[in-house]
Amino acid sequence: MGKIKIIKQIERLCEKQFRKGFQQGYHACKNNELTQEQVDKFRDNGITENYSKVIQPHNGKKEVAIDRILSEIHMPNMEELRNFLNDK
Repeated sequence: MGKIKIIKQIERLCEKQFRKGFQQGYHACKNNELTQEQVDKFRDNGITENYSKVIQPHNGKKEVAIDRILSEIHMPNMEELRNFLNDK
């Protein structure tokens, strides 16, 4: 398994998540779904928890981190990361 390939795939996953969050944040703002105070509190809680909890910002629903990751890596050229994460 190529360490460099996995690192590059993690970088792509992070970029995908950043862009997805940016887009979702824009739409939440545009549609007045969240206040600045709610967004700040959500971010502050993440910092306090060292980002150890995976929570939906709109409803507070907890998720399992690996489930979220696995649902996001179904894009081309992610085989090494998929295999690494599925190898138990």
